[in-house]
Amino acid sequence: MKINQAFIHGFMGNSDKITNALTVVGDSESIRITKCEGFDEWLAETIGVVHPNLRDETPYNVMNRQLLHSLIDAWLDDVEFDG
Repeated sequence: MKINQAFIHGFMGNSDKITNALTVVGDSESIRITKCEGFDEWLAETIGVVHPNLRDETPYNVMNRQLLHSLIDAWLDDVEFDG
């Protein structure tokens, strides 16, 4: 199993402002999580993401944490991350 995941912060259309806020690299034996430029902003982003039902919203910072936790859970369970 190989892990190579980057979490970015910024918006499409303004590529000068997009940063690689967090990276996760590794294999089935170890992972390395690295905070990068824009990490604090990435973790604090509270703009809501509208779900397919068009009623519920989840802030980006909550979704980012959930996604990172899912990635780590997949690694702990030695299964491929599907995110």
